[in-house]
Amino acid sequence: MCNQIMKPKVLIIGENLESRKNIFEFLENEEVDAQIVRGFDEALQFITINSVDLILIDTIILLEDEINACLKIKEVKNIPIILISESTKNLDYLVDFISKADDYLLKPFNQIELIDRVKIQIIKNEIKLKKIKI
Repeated sequence: MCNQIMKPKVLIIGENLESRKNIFEFLENEEVDAQIVRGFDEALQFITINSVDLILIDTIILLEDEINACLKIKEVKNIPIILISESTKNLDYLVDFISKADDYLLKPFNQIELIDRVKIQIIKNEIKLKKIKI
């Protein structure tokens, strides 16, 4: 009988195809089971049928619609969310979103920092879920 370690499952939501692919490849190389969706509607559908440990939102400029979609995701399942953004434009939205997200990275970022933050958020969520079940 083989004792397999489950890879963390991360859903990547992003506007830019090249950026999504780069993040996907990096996570896959780090033993993370990554999936890509383009938008929030697709993400909501995905998380209702699939188990996900964390969501990465890769955005150029954060908009109010994205904040609302993030809140909807949190209502459906309490999954940690990390925002990755290229810009601090729309700072009011950004501050509002960060208060609802679990972490934030500004591009360009160090890939090792990204994987560390992913792992930390997944561990924190596992601990929180265990406390709730006790």
